[in-house]
Amino acid sequence: MKTKKVLVISLFVSIGIAGSQLDASEKQVMAEKLSPGERVTIDGVPNEPVWQRAPKGAGFIQRNPNEGKPGTEKTLFQVAYDNKNIYFFVYAYDSEPNKIKAILSRRDTYTSSDWISVSIDSYNDNRTAFEFWVNPAGVKRDLIRFDDENRDANWDPIWYCATRIDGAGWYAEFKIPFKELRFPEESVQEWGLQVYRHIARKHEDQYWTYWSKNEVGWVSHYGTLIGLQNIPRQKRVYIFPYTLGGAKVSRELSTSIHPEKYDLLSNIGCDIKVGLTNNMTMDMTINPDFGQVEADPGVLNLSAYETFYPEKRPFFVEGNNIFGFKLGIGDGFLSGNSLFYSRRIGRAPQRDVSDDYSSDTCLINQPEWTTILFAGKISGKTKRGLSLGILEAVTSNEYAKITLASGQSRKEIIEPLTSYSVARVQKDYRNGNTTLGGIITYTHRYINSDKLDFLRDKALTGGIDFTSLFWNRKYMIDFALAYSYVHGSKYAIRLTQESSARYFQRPDADYVSLDTNRTFLNGYAGKLAFGKIAGGHIRAAIGGVTASPGFEVNDLGYMREVDNIIWFTWLAYVETTPSHFYRNFQINFNFWSAYNFGKEKTTDGGNINGHIVFNNYWGFYMGSELQLPGISTSALRGGPALWREKSMNIWMGMVTDSRKDIYGDISIKYYTGEDGSNSFGTQLGITARPTQNFKLSLSPRYSSSLDTWAWVTHIEENGNDHYILAELKYKVAALQMRFDFTITPNLSIQFYCEPFLASGKYTKFKEVSNPRARNFNDRFTLFSDKQISYDAGENLYNIDYNVNGDVDFSFDNPNFNMRQYRANFVVRWEYLPGSILYLVWTQNINSYSDNGYFELYREMKNLFRESPHNVFMIKLSYLLNI
Repeated sequence: MKTKKVLVISLFVSIGIAGSQLDASEKQVMAEKLSPGERVTIDGVPNEPVWQRAPKGAGFIQRNPNEGKPGTEKTLFQVAYDNKNIYFFVYAYDSEPNKIKAILSRRDTYTSSDWISVSIDSYNDNRTAFEFWVNPAGVKRDLIRFDDENRDANWDPIWYCATRIDGAGWYAEFKIPFKELRFPEESVQEWGLQVYRHIARKHEDQYWTYWSKNEVGWVSHYGTLIGLQNIPRQKRVYIFPYTLGGAKVSRELSTSIHPEKYDLLSNIGCDIKVGLTNNMTMDMTINPDFGQVEADPGVLNLSAYETFYPEKRPFFVEGNNIFGFKLGIGDGFLSGNSLFYSRRIGRAPQRDVSDDYSSDTCLINQPEWTTILFAGKISGKTKRGLSLGILEAVTSNEYAKITLASGQSRKEIIEPLTSYSVARVQKDYRNGNTTLGGIITYTHRYINSDKLDFLRDKALTGGIDFTSLFWNRKYMIDFALAYSYVHGSKYAIRLTQESSARYFQRPDADYVSLDTNRTFLNGYAGKLAFGKIAGGHIRAAIGGVTASPGFEVNDLGYMREVDNIIWFTWLAYVETTPSHFYRNFQINFNFWSAYNFGKEKTTDGGNINGHIVFNNYWGFYMGSELQLPGISTSALRGGPALWREKSMNIWMGMVTDSRKDIYGDISIKYYTGEDGSNSFGTQLGITARPTQNFKLSLSPRYSSSLDTWAWVTHIEENGNDHYILAELKYKVAALQMRFDFTITPNLSIQFYCEPFLASGKYTKFKEVSNPRARNFNDRFTLFSDKQISYDAGENLYNIDYNVNGDVDFSFDNPNFNMRQYRANFVVRWEYLPGSILYLVWTQNINSYSDNGYFELYREMKNLFRESPHNVFMIKLSYLLNI
């Protein structure tokens, strides 16, 4: 709806928290070095001599369900090492071994199984850890913890593990090559260490080193691993060549010019990982392919803003945390604001030649994505606490091929050769309690065609950030400041000034102006927050975020809109001590106020929300938000600011115990505004696990909305601006389905699909007449039946102001019916460690019409009546471990 949701901070601790608590734990364990010639066989049996003499770590403490109490089942572990590997043996004793839960799933999939993990802070910086998980079925997970509390689960190192179950419990034996870790080159090493055990049937979490839920941090509470000496420098060179073959298959590919219903596909490429030192790594990818990556879900976007999609491509996902530079706060839409958004690299080509050529007279073939010729990054951390990340990527010129009916063909450029550069540094101080960092990004498009002069050719951004914990790590300060500079042709910079991020052309904005002779634009943005984030029941924060009108980062970053100054306050009550009724709960209060740089207040608002976990491990959450009346500077998309009425959102939901073989969740949202707008939406999720290696998930969602002043178009006629709005009734229905079938931990089958349906019907067309009028009916002039008429032949609405029979202007019928189907079927076989075979089938169906009516059966029938676009692919990669 029209409510401009400026900020929702339901849990402020999303800020990256630095730090180390000096007295967090004094636990130590000694690593035993293997004797010359001694070997460890990874089989889950501790029969090697080293396991007879290595000291054992013990004393595991619960954080759940009974915080601070000893674990109900005994857990021990040992550590050993040689010149190439570090070994762990974990003894997970169990008084009821027949109840040990061993779920078979694909690697890196978390399930409600029993688990054991070892987490190694080999930098010994109290902020970073390399973590290795295994369950009794032998399923492996791995992740990197960073900034003490955050984590990146997309890291995929090469390591080995074996598990075994007997009458006394279960056991896990780990072999982790030193080349997969990062550590300083010193003769004597001291590392942070945490060992964790999860007992599924009891919902019990045991940790070797314990810390209270009222304390912040994660890695900063690790114990110490001692005894590591004279580890030689590790040679780390991994080469992953790949080859693929396949075909696109669709009836729509067949034309008089191209009679075949298929196009063959082939490609080769290579990924390379090189250890420059024990703590610095270089990653490179040449001509990468991401065909096995799951498609983005369907989205209905009626706004002028770009939809934010998460990164899913392995090269960019792994280690992406190093390059993050957030300018947002909280979990509202401002949380996505960042100087680096990796999906800009390899984006869809930005020129569409279908506007210049008719598909009725020629065949247009243009790529969906820009080819990445090369991408490389260097990342790591020095022993003095300096984190470094450098990324460089080059994408190719992209061309559309136009084949005429005569058989002649030509190429039209649709995206220029482009280089992307990012450099990120961070330095730890005060044992990690304080961090200071900086970032620079640069985009250079090599534009050599006038047809691409709408694109900016250069974009530079830079920023500094600072985070500090103090007063026993209970309080924090979070600060960031950024600058941007973009350059391009007069046309490109005019489009930048007119974009939905700022709308310099607004006629009532006297503090900005549209300059059609400009060839650059610059600006700044920042955030500052102070808060209490630990200790006792009370949490709180105050702060602000801002972005000047000229700030622009969307060449390599992400930001929806600028020209704002937002102040916020957050207050929360937190309870982590269980009672006879609940396990924990939290209540949040949020308030915010926003202005533009013309000193006009755009909004005031607030919400209250909370969540609770009951003793049966079901959860419930709900909230309500009030948005006070204000102005919207973006509603008329470059027109004057428009007054909007007060509105309210209400949401609630429930989740069930995910340990069960069948579990689910449900959510409900409702919106109402004083202008008569309203919406209702609900989503249901059901997951069933009929066997230990098969999972089926269904997630239907539905929403129905009424928008009393939906945007239609802007028309300039005889020097007059007409901003046309209407009443819009729209509905969305979708169903996500997926199943996972795991044959072994290294062989799995996954299927995902989503039919997505959306329709919108526009009525009661009106023109904005007095945009700041407080009364809704004074703000708009409704077209009478004599003034507006529909031309079915041309599919246009005609406006006759004076009812004299002459058409003053026309606009297209805005009604829509959007139908999509996305499906991925992937067989993944890791036939050797790091070497993978993929069999992939993807299917896309797109269908559009403009009657605007929604009837589920008819829309589904119309969707699957369309010709599908199928892609079949075989991809083989092989690890060369040099």
